[in-house]
Amino acid sequence: MALSDITAVERLDELRDSHRMLRGLIEQLPADGPAATSMLPGWNRAELVTHVCRNADALSGLLEAALRNELVPMYPGGLEGRAADIAAGRDAGVSQLLADFDHSASRLEGLWDDLDTDVWERPVLVRSGQKPAWVTIRLRWQETEIHACDLGTGRGLDAVPAALADELARVAAPSIPERLDLGDRGVEVRHPGLPDGYQLFGPAEGAVVVDGPPHQILSWLLGRTASELSATVAGEPADTPVLGPWL
Repeated sequence: MALSDITAVERLDELRDSHRMLRGLIEQLPADGPAATSMLPGWNRAELVTHVCRNADALSGLLEAALRNELVPMYPGGLEGRAADIAAGRDAGVSQLLADFDHSASRLEGLWDDLDTDVWERPVLVRSGQKPAWVTIRLRWQETEIHACDLGTGRGLDAVPAALADELARVAAPSIPERLDLGDRGVEVRHPGLPDGYQLFGPAEGAVVVDGPPHQILSWLLGRTASELSATVAGEPADTPVLGPWL
């Protein structure tokens, strides 16, 4: 069952589980935990959680518009407004973050309960363009699970549910050519979520083959630290290609 079609709706209970998981991580933060640096450069933990909350609000806005048969931008204030909303949470404490998370997640979960098949198929306007409303399921699930790891409390990408991990690999891999400058050389990435377990970009001859544990491949694809990869060219060790940011 893929997350790239209407069957993603059948994964909503798992997404709710991810909400509960992330809430638990926030709740366990010590009093000074929100001010600590997250795994994302330039963001502390409070900003990271605030971003997850504003993401829920943004997706709720899209689904509320879909219920009205309308299209609205995901972030009405644009990227500047999005950045300002995230910065506004920089000094929030644990209790404030929990209240924000509970309110934003409850609003979104309530909307999920109100949507039927017709509404799930209606268009919404996400950052990558116009998509069916069910794409918000994958977007929210990835936001919750990836940023739970970015919180820096010990959870890693190896804990991401397999269905989501495989879908993220399929979604992120096609961005490799735009994020990598190998000149005329190709790159092959191996992950069980990819068609036939691998995907080749560019010529096969002389291609850099990137392999390793699936969660490490996913970490590399998502622009996170991946220290357990192997890269080879014609069977000989090579430097692991450095990918630009994944949006």
